[in-house]
Amino acid sequence: MPVNPLTAAASASSASRTPTTSAASGGMGLGKDAFMKLLLAQLRYQDPMQPKDDTQFITQLAQFNTLEQMQSINEAMQAVRVSSEMMQGSNLIGKQVQAITPTDQQTVSGAVTAVRLVGGQVILTIGNKNVLLSQVVSVGQA
Repeated sequence: MPVNPLTAAASASSASRTPTTSAASGGMGLGKDAFMKLLLAQLRYQDPMQPKDDTQFITQLAQFNTLEQMQSINEAMQAVRVSSEMMQGSNLIGKQVQAITPTDQQTVSGAVTAVRLVGGQVILTIGNKNVLLSQVVSVGQA
């Protein structure tokens, strides 16, 4: 009974999709876990009489390595972004800012008293209101 390697590989990759995998790859394409499962499925279901060419296998391993490196770079860039935004937010402590809330388009103004990081977002406390750093439209001296 012949096994279709594409069907087996596709089922292996679809079964491996997890929130971590899709988040790491930005929701675009295969994550590293799915890629490795796809590669292993190709090896498992290849025709023993016509095995995969060594250069193709090495190329796929190089692609896997590149994928891992790109994910590491993406994670590092996200960390730099968050760090930069935290620094921007902390520089606003004690300054008068004006922000517009996205939900009700109200203007919030006052001195920034605190900055915190919640879910990767920098939150400024102005009086008793919390606004995102990205919602600030003007900054002035206290």
